[in-house]
Amino acid sequence: MRRFYLKIKDVIIPMITELKVESFFRASTSMTNLEGDEITYRGKKKYRINAVIGLAASETTDVLDSAVNNIYVPTEFYDGQELKTAQVKITPYTKPSPIYLNGDRTQGVFYENISLTLEER
Repeated sequence: MRRFYLKIKDVIIPMITELKVESFFRASTSMTNLEGDEITYRGKKKYRINAVIGLAASETTDVLDSAVNNIYVPTEFYDGQELKTAQVKITPYTKPSPIYLNGDRTQGVFYENISLTLEER
């Protein structure tokens, strides 16, 4: 089984079943110099992360809820084999219906298949 790594606000998010890291350039300008060569400036490389958490305990969703309420949160993830750290904004997500451990809320509350989108500032 392949393991994915995502750390939000000093908490490693367990049970990630899917993690897709995309890089893009938020702004670019293009101009021509005196010799007729086109020069393109792309600005800083930014990241967009799409993650699916297969099974999340209520403690994990509490961390995610507080991260959504903050404007930007520190996040660690791998882009290939390189560990990256970025300030990201988490798009509000829909929390699925809770699942109770052994049918008893006091023994633990879990949520299945939470989809997250994080975008670097």
